[in-house]
Parts: sequence; structure tokens; C-alpha cells
Amino acid sequence: MDILTFLLLCFALAKFAWKPLLKALESRENDIQASIEDAEKAKSELENLNQEAEKIIAEARSDAQEIRSEAKTSAEKIKAEIRSQAEDDVKKIKDEANNQIQVEKDKAISEIRQEVVL
Repeated sequence: MDILTFLLLCFALAKFAWKPLLKALESRENDIQASIEDAEKAKSELENLNQEAEKIIAEARSDAQEIRSEAKTSAEKIKAEIRSQAEDDVKKIKDEANNQIQVEKDKAISEIRQEVVL
């Protein structure tokens, strides 16, 4: 009798419980597989975003270096222009001073000659 009961129980479990159990296990396996695929997709997207971020950072560094270089070149150009303008101004002032000295010298010589003649 025990064997018959066991066989009936096994038959009943196989008939009614086995398919839902297999279906539940298959569903769980599919859910786990989908989760793994989603995780791999997220990992891939994260790697792509990291690469893009690295690229943006490299471009920003390059742009910053270019801006610094342009600023240095511009500063050197402005410095040279200011120096040139200052040298021109100094030359102009010296020339005007020399001309004024010459005029005063000529005027003094002329006055001395007039006094000597008188």
C-alpha cells in the first residue's frame, strides 16, 4: 500500500505540480538572464560614457592649451607694440628737445653777436 500511495503521489505531483514548477523555474531563469543582459548593456553604456567623457576632457585640455598659447602670443605682440611705441615716443621727445636746444643755441649765438657788434 505504501508503494501504491507513493506512486500515486508521484503521479499526482508529475501531473499537476511538475509543469507549474518547471514553468516557474524557467520564468525565473529568463528573469535572471534578462537582468544579466540589462547589467551588461548598462556596463557597456557606462564604458561608452566614460570614453566620451575622457574625449571631452582631452578636448577641453587641448582647447585650454591653445587658448593659453594664443594669449601668450597676443601678450608678446602687445608688449612689442608698446615697446615700439615707447621707443618712437622717446625718439620724438629727444628730437624735439634737440631741436629746441638748437633753436635756443642759435638764438643765444645771435644775441651774443648782436651785443658784440653793438
